Amino acid sequence: MNQKTLLKPVSHVRLFSFPSHRPSGQTNSLPSTLSAAQTQRNDETIKLLTEKINKLVNEAEAAGIEGNVEQAQGLMKLCDQLKDERETLQKQNDNHAWSQTAELAAAQEKQMEVCEVCGAFLIVGDAQSRIDDHLQGKQHVGYQRLRTSLEEIMVRIFP
Repeated sequence: MNQKTLLKPVSHVRLFSFPSHRPSGQTNSLPSTLSAAQTQRNDETIKLLTEKINKLVNEAEAAGIEGNVEQAQGLMKLCDQLKDERETLQKQNDNHAWSQTAELAAAQEKQMEVCEVCGAFLIVGDAQSRIDDHLQGKQHVGYQRLRTSLEEIMVRIFP
């Protein structure tokens, strides 16, 4: 990796996504693609497909033992198709579970705002003792001193 690659700006990366900093109309919730009934139907179909797959594998083994290689290959091909279908249904159910988890996390997300003095993230509606602790903290006090000193310097230089 050369030095030019390392120095490229990464302005396209968003590190934080808080509701108060999102463009209007954007939310974190993902659309739920499956209902509970559809998920249950998928589970039942997956069980049926698994039973069919196991039955076909046994038939293919029997056909192979009897010397019917072409029939065994055909049964295994059908078995592979059923496995693909089963995997698709499992992925749909997994995606549904992840979207439910994401919706739950978005619902529990805390509203935050940025401190105008030091840039720290503060929880909206937080306990007064925590806000006071922040206002008396080293980072906040240090930035406040810098800002007041800068204002004094600016007034002296540009009256």
